[in-house]
Amino acid sequence: HRHYQYTPRDLTRWARGLLRYDLAAPGSNLLDTWAHEGARLLRDRLVDSQAQKRFDALLAAAVQKHFGHSVDDDPDVVY
Repeated sequence: HRHYQYTPRDLTRWARGLLRYDLAAPGSNLLDTWAHEGARLLRDRLVDSQAQKRFDALLAAAVQKHFGHSVDDDPDVVY
């Protein structure tokens, strides 16, 4: 949809959002945290569940392709 506009400011918020997490804690995973933060900032703006599912699929595919990691897609996981 053309009404979705993301700016470099959104990417900065994504990166700065990672600073909120203690990634040195046992059980922490940078890629899962990165994906969660991206979903929090970008996915939450999408207007329907179809767009959200597509976002989830694209994000999971990108993380798998580029990092060989499966994103934890359990909605009950709290970061």
